[in-house]
Amino acid sequence: MAVAIDPVISNVVFTLGLIPHAAGKKDGYYSPRMDKPLNLPLVTVLIPLYKEPYEIIKNLFSCLLNQTYDHAKMELIIVTEPDDEETNIHVAKIVSNTKDGFAAVKHLVTDGMMKMKPYALNWGLDRCSGNIIGIYDAECEPEPEQVMKAVYAIFEQDYDLVQAKIEVESENILGELYKLDIYMWQELYLPVINEKANCFPMASKGLFIKKEILTDTGGFLLHLTGDAMMSVLLAPKNRKFGLLESVTKEKSTRTWRVHFKQRRRWFRGYLSCLWELMKVDMPLKKKFWLSIPYVSPIFC
Repeated sequence: MAVAIDPVISNVVFTLGLIPHAAGKKDGYYSPRMDKPLNLPLVTVLIPLYKEPYEIIKNLFSCLLNQTYDHAKMELIIVTEPDDEETNIHVAKIVSNTKDGFAAVKHLVTDGMMKMKPYALNWGLDRCSGNIIGIYDAECEPEPEQVMKAVYAIFEQDYDLVQAKIEVESENILGELYKLDIYMWQELYLPVINEKANCFPMASKGLFIKKEILTDTGGFLLHLTGDAMMSVLLAPKNRKFGLLESVTKEKSTRTWRVHFKQRRRWFRGYLSCLWELMKVDMPLKKKFWLSIPYVSPIFC
């Protein structure tokens, strides 16, 4: 009932209950050495946008311009919706001032058939050239070395994908609750789950993944929490997941309404992930550990 009626309160109570365990948090994030020369691969950064303010989009592009990774080895693909005229105007203006130096900067508009983030990502994926795919939302602020760290981590440890940390910037009590939630998730859940199950529920922002992995899965899954469901799909294939010691900042949700809808979507998505996980053929120990984050809505 809590999942259906009030995912916010149940989520907050659950997160607060984890605080006593924070002292025993496990450091499972990899910091690449970057001390050996590397033939840098082409990296495609996918940026799905929908009804985003101009200043937020501009700030993301400033962060990408500040990346230490060779811009000639970076391809930027922005994906928008046909009915989002204001965002399309913003993107056209920003792209016209950003093309120089990058391998390519493409602005793609979907056919509008489905307004889902995975659908937009697949629209860009079908038209990208990079061997490694990075994903950012409009409000992401990746640190300057993030793309470089991600590429080196993938090559140093032979990771199939790496997930950067999310750091939430808050301005009110709602933001502080979201910040606490993300902190507990990253510091208590993910390192332990990755150690025990060799995988974890990934997020489709601050994520870098080999294109061949996405080709194998047929792209991003059209699901409420397609990124988390991708982990269920990849877990039995023994793909190597990595947690990256690098920070992507983002703004907290702005209103209680948005926060509520976000939590409801996550809860519903995770319960469906749990259902699919139960049907997957993999070692019982691995399935048990991976099920822990997906069962959290029930605990809430």
